[in-house]
Amino acid sequence: MIVKFLIDAFCRLSGMHDCLVPLTIWCGGVFKYIRDNGKPPPRVRAADMRHILLVLPFLLHDLLRPEVEAHNRQNSLEDHVVDPSAELIGVVLTLLTWYRLVRRRSPAKDEEDLKHVTYLGNRYLVNSCSFLRLSL
Repeated sequence: MIVKFLIDAFCRLSGMHDCLVPLTIWCGGVFKYIRDNGKPPPRVRAADMRHILLVLPFLLHDLLRPEVEAHNRQNSLEDHVVDPSAELIGVVLTLLTWYRLVRRRSPAKDEEDLKHVTYLGNRYLVNSCSFLRLSL
């Protein structure tokens, strides 16, 4: 269901005025492949993965807001939920920072960079796991 929302959000973006990352047909094709097959394509280039990670925060912004508002209108105060878009964006930005540091060739990574990569990886896993626990 979230993939359908991502595809719809991707289709609503008109280009450079919505985000500073130019959108490509390939990027939309990845989301369509996931929708049709339930999994990512078997081959994804590093540049394409970086492009998807750069576009995701823009797609996730207020992605679930209409559904959350509809749910909150129909349910009592005890059953109200908070839109998880901001948390999802935080997870994606952590992953993007980790990915950028891992892929960096120069300057060469030093011990501090390796500690930072480990910290970001752990933070990504903790955020992802805690978000998954909350959504179950």
